[in-house]
Amino acid sequence: MSSLKIGIVGASGYTGVELIRLLHVHPNCGQVFLFGNESAGKYIDELYPGLLTERFENKILPVSAIFETDLDVLFLAVAHGAAEPIVNQLEKNGFKGLLIDLSTDFRWKDGFTYGLAEWFTADIKKAKKIANPGCFATAIQLALFPVLENGVNALFHITALTGSTGSGAGLKPGVQFSERYSNVKAYKVLEHQHEKEIKTSSKKLFNTDLSLQFTPVSGPFTRGIWATISFTALKPNLFSWFEETYYNKPFVRLTEGALPELKQVTGSNFTEIGVVQKGAQTVIGVAIDNLVKGASGQAIQNMNLALGLDETTGLMFPGYIF
Repeated sequence: MSSLKIGIVGASGYTGVELIRLLHVHPNCGQVFLFGNESAGKYIDELYPGLLTERFENKILPVSAIFETDLDVLFLAVAHGAAEPIVNQLEKNGFKGLLIDLSTDFRWKDGFTYGLAEWFTADIKKAKKIANPGCFATAIQLALFPVLENGVNALFHITALTGSTGSGAGLKPGVQFSERYSNVKAYKVLEHQHEKEIKTSSKKLFNTDLSLQFTPVSGPFTRGIWATISFTALKPNLFSWFEETYYNKPFVRLTEGALPELKQVTGSNFTEIGVVQKGAQTVIGVAIDNLVKGASGQAIQNMNLALGLDETTGLMFPGYIF
C-alpha cells in the first residue's frame, strides 16, 4: 500500500490537474500515469508549467493505453458521458483495481457506490467502484442531511454560487472572463442536474421526498461554492444536530450563529458549515472548494477509505486563506 500505481484519465482538465496537485503530497502515491485524448503525446508541464515535477511521469498517454497499464487505482476525471464507454471496456478486460469516477455517469447506478464520504463511509470502505458526487450536491447534502436525519422536511430554498472552474476547462458560451468578471448570473434555475442527485440521496438515506427550490449562480471568482439553505421549522437548537452528526468527521468544521466565508476553505478539502436560527427561521450556510472537496479531494478521500488508509492521508492541509 506504500507505493500505489495510480492512473488519471482526463489529466489536462481541471479536476485531473487538481488530482495531480493533490497526489504530489500523498505518502502512499508511487507511480502516476496520465491519460488524455486531445492532450495525448504532450507533457503536463507544457500545458501547466506549474506542474513541472520529477516525481511523476509527465507525458500524457492516449486513453487507449489504460487497458495496457497495470494500475491499483484509476480516476476518471472526464466529461460527463465519457466515463461509461471506458468503464465498459475496463470491465470487459477484467480490471481489478479501484475505480473512481468523477463524472455524472454512474451516480446512483447499479454496481457503483455513491461517494459522499461523510455519509456513506461504511459502503465506501468495501467498494471497488465509486461514483464521486457533484460539487453542488456535495456542499448542499453536507449542509442539509443533519436536518433531514432529524425528521425535518420543509420547503428548502437554496441559492448556491460557484466559481468559473465549475464549468470545466473547455470553452463554451457564458464562461469567458469578460462575461463572468464583475458579474453574477443564475443558470439552470429549478432544473440543475444536481437537484435530482440530492433528491435520490435523500430518498435512499431517509426515505424522504425532498422539496427544494434550487437556484445555481455563476460567481465572479475562480474556485469555490458558497451556498445558503433557508427554511422554516419549529425546532429548538438545530446546531446541536450538526455537532452530533459531524463530531468525528475531520473535514467538516462548524460555526454557530454565523455563516462561513468562502476563503476559509479555498484550496482545501474542508467543508465549513454555519447555522443561524431565529425562532422558526433557519439559514444554513456552507462553503467548499469545488475542485477539492467538490471533486478531486473527495475522490482521494474516497480512495483512502476504500484502501483502508486513514481518510485524511495526503489531505490534511489548510486552504489558501488569501
